[in-house]
Amino acid sequence: MKEHEWAMLPYGYMKPHEPWGNPEEMNFYLVRLCDLLRHDLGVPLFVTYGTQGKHRAPWHSKGLAVDACVDLERTTAIDVVLKVTRYPFVGVGLLPLANHHKCRRALGLHLDVRPQLKVAQPQARWIWVNWEQYPMDRAHLSKYGLLQ
Repeated sequence: MKEHEWAMLPYGYMKPHEPWGNPEEMNFYLVRLCDLLRHDLGVPLFVTYGTQGKHRAPWHSKGLAVDACVDLERTTAIDVVLKVTRYPFVGVGLLPLANHHKCRRALGLHLDVRPQLKVAQPQARWIWVNWEQYPMDRAHLSKYGLLQ
C-alpha cells in the first residue's frame, strides 16, 4: 500500500510502521479488512508478520496474508473466532499458543485474502498447534480452549 492509501482506511487503526515486512507490498483490501476487524473487536489487533520470511504458501510474500495477535484479557476467544469468521477472509488460522509482548493472553491469527480458484472452493479454516494443522471444528476449538 502506498502512503496515501493508509490515510484511506476507515478507522485508521492499522499503521504502516507495524511489522508488515514491506508495507508497500501489502494488499489494500487485506489491510482494510484488518482495520474493520480491529474496530469490530474493540481490542487491539497487533500485527506480527506480513511479507517477510519464507512460507510454504506464497500469500505472505505477495502481501495477501498477515499474522496478528489479539489479547484475550478484554475479550473471549470464541468472540474473536465468531467475528473473524464473519469477514470475507479466504484463509483464517487460529494459533492458540501464540505469544506477543503486549498481550497477557494472546490468540494468534493468520488472515489472508488469497485468490479463490473455484467459486465453490471452501474458505480455508484451521487451528495451528505445535506445527500441526487441525480443522476449525467444535472438537478442536474445545480441545485447545477456544470454545468454553
